[in-house]
Amino acid sequence: MRPSSRLDKIPPYLFAQLERKIAAKQAAGVDVISLGIGDPDRPTYAPIVAAAQRAVADPATHRYPTNRGRQDFREAVAGFYARRFGVTLDPETEVMRRLEPRSASSTSTWPS
Repeated sequence: MRPSSRLDKIPPYLFAQLERKIAAKQAAGVDVISLGIGDPDRPTYAPIVAAAQRAVADPATHRYPTNRGRQDFREAVAGFYARRFGVTLDPETEVMRRLEPRSASSTSTWPS
């Protein structure tokens, strides 16, 4: 199976390019102040860490969701779009979970 030629039209991921440029400058001895992806410069707030720890300890979170994602997540996404953009989405047919945007584009691109 060969990838679609349409994938060649997707530009490289900006932050991956920035990371390579920063690494090259640092390797050359340049003191770089990165304004890239915006990594936090302060510790995560304790209540957020505690909530994450509780979620990780909960056996209900130890399974993978379906490829469609959890129902409550899809409903929350639809609700967010309704509040933020005034768009009505059907959580059953118009919302899909993706870990990052590039994976979403690959799921809807067929060979040309």
